[in-house]
Amino acid sequence: MAKDNLRERQRELEISMIENSQMELSELYKKYGSSREGLSVVDIDERLEEYGKNVVEVENENTLLHKLREAIINPFNVVLFIVAIITFITDVVLATKIDYATFILILSTILISAVISLTQQLKSDDAASKLRNMITNNMEVIRDDVQYTVDLEEVVPGDIVKLSSGDMIPGDVRFIETKDLFIDQASLTGESNPVEDITVLKEYESITDLSNVGFMGTNIVSGSAVALVLATGNNTYFGRNFSCGENLQIDDHAPVYIGKNVHIGNNVRIKTLLNAGKEGYTAKPVYIGDDVSIDDNVVIEPGSVIGYNSIVKN
Repeated sequence: MAKDNLRERQRELEISMIENSQMELSELYKKYGSSREGLSVVDIDERLEEYGKNVVEVENENTLLHKLREAIINPFNVVLFIVAIITFITDVVLATKIDYATFILILSTILISAVISLTQQLKSDDAASKLRNMITNNMEVIRDDVQYTVDLEEVVPGDIVKLSSGDMIPGDVRFIETKDLFIDQASLTGESNPVEDITVLKEYESITDLSNVGFMGTNIVSGSAVALVLATGNNTYFGRNFSCGENLQIDDHAPVYIGKNVHIGNNVRIKTLLNAGKEGYTAKPVYIGDDVSIDDNVVIEPGSVIGYNSIVKN
């Protein structure tokens, strides 16, 4: 059921993106209640309330209980626990003279190890959270025909954004104007070569080939552009595909790229297939970016590429 819901959301999003890429700009402005001069400043709060902040929220993030479980149940503690059971049998159950000392010592070691591990994890999470809070991403937007600099999280659908070299695209966007625009789409497709984007829709094979659309999580390598924001946060192509919860199976007929700083929950199976005609289906690579945390019981098919500093738990 979870897999079907995920695929249904993906299909709906892809259909919407294709429709938006084909519409005339005048129709698109009308659909999003915007114009070339941008949204009215007085509408921003209402849109933030309707769509939420421009943040990709990951489902099933590690709770304190989950972290405590991980701190207690690890290979080192499991071995100690087995030794403790054996010691209890030999020194208490079968012994003529009962001695709890060794058994209590081993259990104390397990407890101390778990406390130290949990403390280190909490400190690490706190440090990472403080570091993220220190980093701000600003975006140039046009509202009421006036250019403003706003936080990336405050960008809403209907905003007109100005993009230049080095900028991260703040959401799924339709390009209005471009000049020598090249985009790095590695976070979506795994392709290392920048892709040229223009205002005219060319022939395409997949949604990521749409030449007049930019996707959240991709970066401007060179050139500049003005674009209309179509979707933000979890409503983007990136947000829908990479906010993975638990008990999911991702099977698709295209490569999957899991970008940076993504948390993937328990019991997730990631597999991609390539239609090979009469030969049937063969596996395609799964690209897993840097600093990705992947929980227990995740099956990743052979041929996957795992980035630097990513953690895959057994």
